[in-house]
Amino acid sequence: MNTRGTAAVILATVAALSFAACGDSGTGHNIGVTLTDFEVDADTSTVEAGEITFAIDNDASQVHEFVVVRSDLAPSALPLDEDGLVDERGEGLEFVDEVEDLQASESATLTVSLTRGTYFLLCNLPDHFAQAMHTTFTVT
Repeated sequence: MNTRGTAAVILATVAALSFAACGDSGTGHNIGVTLTDFEVDADTSTVEAGEITFAIDNDASQVHEFVVVRSDLAPSALPLDEDGLVDERGEGLEFVDEVEDLQASESATLTVSLTRGTYFLLCNLPDHFAQAMHTTFTVT
């Protein structure tokens, strides 16, 4: 192979590797979430499995938290502890992760790897879940 041909092959290989390294793998998703008094509002309720980054804004007048749990139970069937809080590690639930004590007007991000299933995004401070501060989130 001549020098020009070798250079073309090297250039094509470098370009292909650069494209693969910089390209989107299709597994990362960014989801905006707004917490208000008393609602959890996500940009979408369905996303493909993979790495999910939640960009959380507490637009409420008080402290909230953002909890991700996986469960096939109905919201009314989620296990509660003796204080009326969702038992985040109770039977029928799989705790994923959380951001605690998000102050009013504060923002945070939470990146998790989610597999197919049904999840709940919720605030688990006293009486917040009972006031319907949760939403269902489906991963396909």
